[in-house]
Amino acid sequence: MWALVWLLLSSLAFAQVPSNEYLRADSAQFQVFFKQEDAGTYRALWGSLYAGVRHLETTLGIPLTDTVTFIITPSRVEWRRVTGGIPDWAQGISNPYYRIAILKSPRFGDPMRPFYVTAIHELVHLLLRSGKPDAFIPRWLDEGLAQTLSGESLNLRTNLISQAVLSGRVHNFYQIERVMQMRASEASLAYAESITAVDLLLKNYGWDGVRRYVEALRDGLDPDKAFIRAFGIHIGEFEGQWFEYLRENYRFSMFRSLEFSLGFIFLFALALAGLFAWLRRRKILKKWEEEEQTGIIGGTTEDYYSSDDEY
Repeated sequence: MWALVWLLLSSLAFAQVPSNEYLRADSAQFQVFFKQEDAGTYRALWGSLYAGVRHLETTLGIPLTDTVTFIITPSRVEWRRVTGGIPDWAQGISNPYYRIAILKSPRFGDPMRPFYVTAIHELVHLLLRSGKPDAFIPRWLDEGLAQTLSGESLNLRTNLISQAVLSGRVHNFYQIERVMQMRASEASLAYAESITAVDLLLKNYGWDGVRRYVEALRDGLDPDKAFIRAFGIHIGEFEGQWFEYLRENYRFSMFRSLEFSLGFIFLFALALAGLFAWLRRRKILKKWEEEEQTGIIGGTTEDYYSSDDEY
């Protein structure tokens, strides 16, 4: 999949953009291209990158040895032109081989996802391959670490995992590799699954274990051999543990969510209203039956009799 991304980004139309269309800021580690209307966003990005990079280097045990480039695209049209067909649901995309990340301006990006979070997310992708751009990092690990280290929350996506577990639609690690080919809802699930896999990895082995695994991958080992070196088990065994982890922790999470609770309360209230309406109708029908039997008309009683009954 990375080969496809590299191919798309290696032919960036940005390379043909006249220099006067974008402003540019440079330092030893970062280079940022932006339009004047995104000057405020650029300043926020610059601060986020410098505030975050030291923490990321320490956590992952990888120094940022390259100067990396960030491009803030000012519009959806420019985003599509520069990225060459990356799905619209993406808020950013990175290519470690060319040390470049492309971001949507918050003026048209997803308002539910803070811009600085996306920036740090993409910086994690670049840092994982800093100095070794050809290193293969499995997508579940790559995306899981990027979300974890950028502070992205799983809270709003637990329902997705719960539904997938209950319906047997959980992606395996191989399927997660194809996330960039997925539609938005399926991709959202794959990203959520990735962060839970990294959660389990950290629970079992801590950051020291994660650093050992990443180091083995950066040394060129395939994911299974790297996993054996770092943890002493096959990656398939860990994947099985992860499936069980999802069943134990997320199978019924949708039933504990606020959204489900509100939905249940609404349905209960609706059923209660229906019951009251049925009881009221039943009471009215019973009253009508009694009126017919006793001859109550307009609030007075008239006894019905036949002339044959007269003596």
